[in-house]
Amino acid sequence: MGQLVRQAEETGVELNALPMSAFSASHSAFGNDVRDALSARASVERREVEGGTGPRAVRAQLDAAIASLSQGGEPSRGNELSIRAD
Repeated sequence: MGQLVRQAEETGVELNALPMSAFSASHSAFGNDVRDALSARASVERREVEGGTGPRAVRAQLDAAIASLSQGGEPSRGNELSIRAD
C-alpha cells in the first residue's frame, strides 16, 4: 500500500485515481472495487461509532442536541464547573 501512496503523491493524484493496473501490480487481492473502498464517502461511512463523524452518528448527535434544546432551559456549553459545598 505504501508504494501506491508514494505513486499517488509523485503523480499528484488522489489514491483512488490511480489506474487499476497500479493496484493489480501492488497486490493480487485488489479487485475492481478498490476505488469504491478508497472514496471519500466510504471513508466517512466507516466512522459510524457513537460520537463519530459518520452520517448516522452526526444525525444522532444533532437529534440529541435538538431534543436537549427543546426541553427548555439554558443549553450546556460543555465547560461549566459543578462545585458543591457540603
